Amino acid sequence: MPLESFHNAATAAKGTLNDAFLASVIGGVRKYHERHDVALDRLRVTLSISLRTPEDPLGGNRITLQRFELAANELDVKARMRAVHAACRRARDEPAVQHTDAIAATLNLLPTRVIGSMLKHVDVVASNVPGFTFRVYLAGAEVLAQYAFGPTIGAALNVTLLSYQNTCHLGISIDTNAAPDPEVLVECLREGFDEVFEATRTSTSS
Repeated sequence: MPLESFHNAATAAKGTLNDAFLASVIGGVRKYHERHDVALDRLRVTLSISLRTPEDPLGGNRITLQRFELAANELDVKARMRAVHAACRRARDEPAVQHTDAIAATLNLLPTRVIGSMLKHVDVVASNVPGFTFRVYLAGAEVLAQYAFGPTIGAALNVTLLSYQNTCHLGISIDTNAAPDPEVLVECLREGFDEVFEATRTSTSS
């Protein structure tokens, strides 16, 4: 999907690219539930948050995972994006975020079944990863696209956005025990992104 579409949506709602991304995923998952005649009010999301600072060396990841609930029944796209922005800001400002390495070390001492039970209470894992803004090559061959596929880690769905030059590529991992018709879920996710782009395009032009 065009990177410009995400930026335009973010500008229209006075938010960020991540707000447009998550609002689209929420809309897509809601549409999937509607296809199955199920009402969806809340969505439990795990979002990867960068801990990197300007002082950190290049290379490697410094991220943590934050889990929170988002409203899934907001049909107004810009209102949905604002709600996402507020929830993500609260998660990023959580004081415990800076201590996640120590917390993770403690959790690693617990039995695997304990950690597994924590992860079961998540519906969607989402990641937004900024990639290269310029053309790159691998062994002399031009890289045309980049897709990142993240693990579901107990959730029903993982959607990872990785940008490359002027395009955003989506890697979608689905637990087919939770969604036995993955092609329908992917179609609904496409509709979720189209909904956000179209709604913000209309509001911007008007």
